[in-house]
Amino acid sequence: MRDVMLFGEGWNGEVRKVADGVYRYYYTPEENDQRHREAVFSILEYRSFSGKNYWIGFPVIEPSLSDIEWAIMKYQPAPVSKF
Repeated sequence: MRDVMLFGEGWNGEVRKVADGVYRYYYTPEENDQRHREAVFSILEYRSFSGKNYWIGFPVIEPSLSDIEWAIMKYQPAPVSKF
């Protein structure tokens, strides 16, 4: 499992656990979750200003660099490990 920061469709970089090797994440909200809608996120690797790589997911429009960097500081996802 790996950490992926999700952006768009009500997400602002919150981290979800996704299986290794998955490059599309299908999110279906629970019935009582009014904040998020059903969405498909494309997952890409992002190189941060610190030089570490992180996974980001977005449905259509890639988030801005400042939004990604802010989310890294706030949610502290695990960086991509190169084993």
